Amino acid sequence: MEYIKVGDVMTANVISMSVNDTVKQAACVMRDNDIGSVLVMKSDFAEGIVTEKDVINKVVAEGGNPEKIKLKDIMSSPLTLAGVDDYVEDAAIEMRDKNIRRMPVTDEKKIVGIITDSDISRYHPALRLLIEEGARLDAPGIHGYLGEEEFLVEGVCENCENYTEKLRNIDGRWLCKECTGGGML
Repeated sequence: MEYIKVGDVMTANVISMSVNDTVKQAACVMRDNDIGSVLVMKSDFAEGIVTEKDVINKVVAEGGNPEKIKLKDIMSSPLTLAGVDDYVEDAAIEMRDKNIRRMPVTDEKKIVGIITDSDISRYHPALRLLIEEGARLDAPGIHGYLGEEEFLVEGVCENCENYTEKLRNIDGRWLCKECTGGGML
């Protein structure tokens, strides 16, 4: 089996903001760009990451003022990084072990992208389950050949985003019974 590298599935062009930007500014940037996180920078160095979950748990739920709270006050730090040449399976294990859903990706110490649980689920839905549910990589069938149409796995349908125990790989997308036209799985 050929192992896929992080650089092949990551999202390039990470949006970053300053440590001194406010939570409100970050929330607007995330909304306007339809993203779930921003990288937090101090000068040219990545200091941390702020996610939607950080905004909700550390500001909104605590009654904080998003116009006054700085990103440096709620960012997750230090960063856990993946390299462009790391294997996706290894990134998924690291994400599970650190209980994170996003990892900035580096190439020669420069951040060039980010890999998320969604990026990983497009590669293989069972690896997303590893992150979300703490499943073990040595579970039966997790390393099956991805090109086989009849290879069934459990996970999240890439079309309707519903969880099912029977996803089928159709033209490189993992789909549930309903999204494949209702045929027998």
